[in-house]
This record gives sequence, structure tokens and C-alpha cells, in this order.
Amino acid sequence: MRRSLSALALVALLCLPAGAAGDPAQAGEAAWARGDLPAALTAWSTALHAAREAGEDEATVALGLRVAAALRQLGRLDQAEAVLDSLSEPVAALGPVARDRVALARAQVLLARGRAGPAAQAMSELFKAAQAAERPADAANIAVNLGAARRAEGDLAGAARAQAGAATLFAALDD
Repeated sequence: MRRSLSALALVALLCLPAGAAGDPAQAGEAAWARGDLPAALTAWSTALHAAREAGEDEATVALGLRVAAALRQLGRLDQAEAVLDSLSEPVAALGPVARDRVALARAQVLLARGRAGPAAQAMSELFKAAQAAERPADAANIAVNLGAARRAEGDLAGAARAQAGAATLFAALDD
């Protein structure tokens, strides 16, 4: 069911013309869905600034993670880390789920820097924490990333185990 909803959301976003999504966060999602990462970054950055100004911690963290991911994908790793650093106050207000999501984003930046070993270690710890906290969606997402880190380390068996674990967790979410 979750994948079906995601596919429907993606189709809806693809049908939106640029900027027609109503607010900057939605415009960023629409641009991202169209593959226009620079436009998504611009829109999400605008929305992030507004969320910070309004003191909306949850929106600040969610948008900060989007901005950091876009920066990482564009190869602007120092800027991605700076955005993640700027989320410490709202993350503290939100608790362990937000903290772990930011920690995963930090590990993704490590992986993008070619530091697969430290990235895999961080992701492994985050995976265990998500499982212990019974957060299967987070665990599945982390497992996908852990697989990529293991593959980058040259640990193909570890990558396959992580990917199989992710597939199992995602399948369970569909039930």
C-alpha cells in the first residue's frame, strides 16, 4: 500500500507545472520529481528559511534534510554538512527519530566523501537503533543505505545481506 501511495504522489507531482505547487516545499518536491535538482534546492531552501523563522522544528528538520540531500547529490558536501550542523537545536527539541535521520544524512555525506568504512559503521549502529525502537520504515531505509556503504567498502556479501534485509522490511510495510 505504501509503495502505491508513493507512486500516486509521484505521478501527481510530475503533473504539476514548475512553481504551481502552491508553497516552496511543494514546489521543491515537484521539481525533484521532475529531476530538476537545482530548482528543488532553491525551493526547499526558501521553505527551510521560512520554517526556521516560524520556529517550526519538525518542518525545519524535514526541509533541512531535503536541502542537505540535494546539496550532497550536487556534490556540495561542505554545504550539506553545514546545513546538517544547523539542525542541532530543532533536532534536540524533536528527539531520537529526528536525531537518527540527521545522523543517517551525515553518514550519507561520509559515503559521498569516499569514507565508506565510517559511513557503514554509523549506518550499522543506526540500523540497530531503528530495529530496537521498532521503527521498521527507518530500519529499511537505513538498510538500503548500509548496502550501498558495504558495496563501496568492497563487502559484496555484506551489501547483499543489507539489501535483502531492506527488501524484507519493505515487504512487511506493505502488509
